[in-house]
Amino acid sequence: MGAGVAARSGLSMTDLSSIPRLRYRRLGGGYRRAEVLYHLRELEARVRTLEAELAAARESRRALAAELDEARTAVAAFRAREAEVETLRAAAEQHAGDIVAAAEARARAVLAEADEQAARIRGEAHLKIDDIGKQLEEILRLRESMLASLRGVVQDVGLAVGRIERGEPVYGPVPAAGRRDALRSVHPEAPPQREPLPGDDALFGREVVLDAGPFADFATLASFERALAALPNVEDVYVRRFAGGRATVELAMTVEQPLLALLRRSLPTAFDATRADAASVRIDLPVASLAGTG
Repeated sequence: MGAGVAARSGLSMTDLSSIPRLRYRRLGGGYRRAEVLYHLRELEARVRTLEAELAAARESRRALAAELDEARTAVAAFRAREAEVETLRAAAEQHAGDIVAAAEARARAVLAEADEQAARIRGEAHLKIDDIGKQLEEILRLRESMLASLRGVVQDVGLAVGRIERGEPVYGPVPAAGRRDALRSVHPEAPPQREPLPGDDALFGREVVLDAGPFADFATLASFERALAALPNVEDVYVRRFAGGRATVELAMTVEQPLLALLRRSLPTAFDATRADAASVRIDLPVASLAGTG
């Protein structure tokens, strides 16, 4: 135990062994009193020193125990804080997951709603397009009907003018001469047919623009239009413009054919023709033949 106390107090066995040992004298009756007292005083001093060192060691032990308790408390608090942080982290992750799931659900709902609206808009647009197409078709049908009616009116006016000029009654059966008589009535001195001139056998395309004139009035133009419509393989005749006695006429044919040769045989009067190309020609009617039409 002395060695343990010496170790804790900082003293070694060498310190204790440094105390001089008493010498026993065989002669003279044993130990000397003075030496014994000296050794007792040295031992008392060493004991007091050891007691002071022991008290300091105990105080240090109590301080170390207090520090150890504080350290254990701090570790416990740290572990509790760590558990709290872990709980907060788990709650934050759960909350973030809920936010992401809600955002994804909202995005899917918005996309579904947008797709539905787009489909509805496309359907409404298709319906509107269909309605507009039907309206356009109806307008075109009305236009064709109006054009047919106007052409009929023009034809009737031309026939009436021809009857008036021939001294026939306006109302009554149509003369057997037919359409060609109306044009002949405008030019009564013209022969019934004329032979084609050299170069009249050249073919024209299916769509031809005629610059024709001069015409004294609209009735004369109507007679010319009917003469064009009576040509073979003619699909449509459309007067696009009439001003200054001249008319721009669009002619649609089903096949390519010698248009000038056909006109020579059909029109009751001679004319001059200036061909620009396979799609356009200028026709100049004689002015003298129109002077007496009134």
